[in-house]
Amino acid sequence: MTEQPSRWRGSQVKTGVITKRLSETVALRARDLKIDHVHQGIQDKAGVFRQILEKEGITAAEAACVGDDVIDLPVMRRCGLAIAVKNARPRKSRCPLDHSPRRWRRRRP
Repeated sequence: MTEQPSRWRGSQVKTGVITKRLSETVALRARDLKIDHVHQGIQDKAGVFRQILEKEGITAAEAACVGDDVIDLPVMRRCGLAIAVKNARPRKSRCPLDHSPRRWRRRRP
């Protein structure tokens, strides 16, 4: 996690972490950065994503997701902006967007 979310304090941008892992380090860092939604030990990321959307009163099209593994694909397919990090697993190539050091580009079907 970077310092970027702390720049959003006072704005309407909400941040969250949905991870399959359980990590005290992630919990501490998320607390330090004042991440709005922290969900660890999650197998069904899409289900938690839906709960967050309902709680915040937004649609999936208004949400962004950054992922690096196949387990992230269900959320990435639903959100309005899906970002696969540069070192994402190869199957992530099915994600509609990918990261380039120079620019964001939309993948062609």
